[in-house]
Amino acid sequence: DHLMCLLRKARCRIVIESPYFFPTRKFDDAIINRRQARIPVVILTNSMASNNKLLAQAGYECRKASYLKQGVKLFEFDEHACLHTKC
Repeated sequence: DHLMCLLRKARCRIVIESPYFFPTRKFDDAIINRRQARIPVVILTNSMASNNKLLAQAGYECRKASYLKQGVKLFEFDEHACLHTKC
């Protein structure tokens, strides 16, 4: 709930850094809302090649096309590196 509140209040930009990015539909709605308000959204996460948590990765993989269509900037680590921080 706290994260959703922060997303709704964002006025400048949203930057998300997470090795296991598993968004919910509620989260998706908040991101779409912020993009419609022209708030830039950037997500940094692992790719399928750099992540050994396939179940966690699946939720993100299913939403990538939708995020890109909304103008979300996606950055993924490749197989030679792996993101581990959460921010």
